[in-house]
Amino acid sequence: MLLSKLIYKYALVTLMSISSFCKGANILAVEPLPVLSHWKFMRTLLLNLVKNGGHNVTVFTPFASSSFNDNANYTEIDLRLNIPLLRDIDFKTDIINLIDVWQYIPMVTKANNALVCTEIDKLPLTSKYDLFLVELISSECVSHLSRVLDLPLVYISPTPMGSWMDDQVLGTFTHPSYIARLFARYRSPTSFSERIDNIYNQALIRLLYWLYEPAVDNVKPSIIFVNSHEIVEKHYPRPNNVILVGGINLPISGTLPLVSKYVKFNHSN
Repeated sequence: MLLSKLIYKYALVTLMSISSFCKGANILAVEPLPVLSHWKFMRTLLLNLVKNGGHNVTVFTPFASSSFNDNANYTEIDLRLNIPLLRDIDFKTDIINLIDVWQYIPMVTKANNALVCTEIDKLPLTSKYDLFLVELISSECVSHLSRVLDLPLVYISPTPMGSWMDDQVLGTFTHPSYIARLFARYRSPTSFSERIDNIYNQALIRLLYWLYEPAVDNVKPSIIFVNSHEIVEKHYPRPNNVILVGGINLPISGTLPLVSKYVKFNHSN
C-alpha cells in the first residue's frame, strides 16, 4: 500500500515536471446560448485554462467584451445568433414551460438546430486549433464543428445535466426507479406513484428526443465539465470523464475561521 502511494506520487511529480516544458494548447470555444449566467461560468473556466494552464483560448460568444482581451492568450469574438439575449425572463412562466415535457423537448431541439447550430456551422474557422470546447445544450448538434475540424471535443455544462442528455451523450442508463428526471417535482422517487410518474416521463422524454433530434453522427466528448458538486448532486454511477467543477466561478472570500475560535466567540457573546 505504501509502495503504491510512493509510485503514484513520483509519477505525478514526473508528469508535472514534463508538462511544464510542453507548449500550451490552442483551444477553440463557443458559447451557443445567449444566457448570461451560463456565459459567466464558461468565461471563468476559460480564464482558468489561460491563467493556470498556459493555454491559448479563442472564444465566440454573444457576450464578447473587449475588456477581457488584454491578455494575449485570450480572445473573445462576438457571435451573432438568431435568438435574442435571454435577460429579465419571467421565471414563473419559464418554469411552467420547462415542466411541460411535450412542449419543452420539441421547442429546444428545433430551436437549437435551426437557430444555434446553423450559425455555429457557418463560422469561418480553420484547423489551427488543438481542442474544441462548447456548452452542451439540449442537442448534440453543437458537436458537428468538432467533426468538421477533426478536433477532440470537450463539453461544458453550466447546470446539472439533464437525464435524457446523460444517456444520449455518455451512453449510460438513468434508472427511473431511484433517479428523478429533470424538472421532476421530487428529488428522488420514493413512493410507487412517483416511480410510475418518473418511468412514464423518462420514456416520453427519450421518445420525443428521438423524434425531434436529427439522426446524424454526433461526436462524443472526451471530457465534460459540469457546474455541480457531490454534496448537491444526485447519487448515481458517473463515468470518469464527467468532472464536477461546481463553485469554480465563485470568488474566494478568504479562509474560514477555526472552529475553536468560533466556539470561543459564541461563548463570550
